[in-house]
Amino acid sequence: MLISTADSGPRRSRPPEPHDTRRYELPMRTYSTLPRRFRSKIRRSGSCWIWQGAKTSTGYGHLSVGSKPAGTRRFVKAHRFAYEALIAPIPSGFQIDHRCRTLLCVNPAHLEPVSAKENARRGLTNVRKTHCPQGHPYDTGNTYMNQGRRYCRECSRLATPGKEARRKPRKR
Repeated sequence: MLISTADSGPRRSRPPEPHDTRRYELPMRTYSTLPRRFRSKIRRSGSCWIWQGAKTSTGYGHLSVGSKPAGTRRFVKAHRFAYEALIAPIPSGFQIDHRCRTLLCVNPAHLEPVSAKENARRGLTNVRKTHCPQGHPYDTGNTYMNQGRRYCRECSRLATPGKEARRKPRKR
């Protein structure tokens, strides 16, 4: 069904969203084509579709697909599932970037496949921080990395009192 806009009167323009979704208009299937089980775990909040189901330790939504008895069950990230279900397969070697900066958003209009380098460049906000939330400096002596995340040694030391006494001395 085609609706003419010529007789619909003047259109009100909305202020642009912080993440302009018009720039990336893609041929998209509708929300109702998503599986009912998936849709039941989404809460629409403004323009974002917030995932209400299970979450990973890194803050992304995830769900299981496939059959456990058949041995085809696997876990996938919810935003990747939504993108592939409504837009297209994710190109090999690409990651999905949340242009709205909301990790639990599964709205495919807010998702964009990008290279790992571009995704890292867009997420540089934490790299610019020079101090931890408690004010300790992020420098080479006070910072350690674990699973790609930066941690403050002083905060870790304060959180686990007596750890130094239990630690074995280093051999030199």
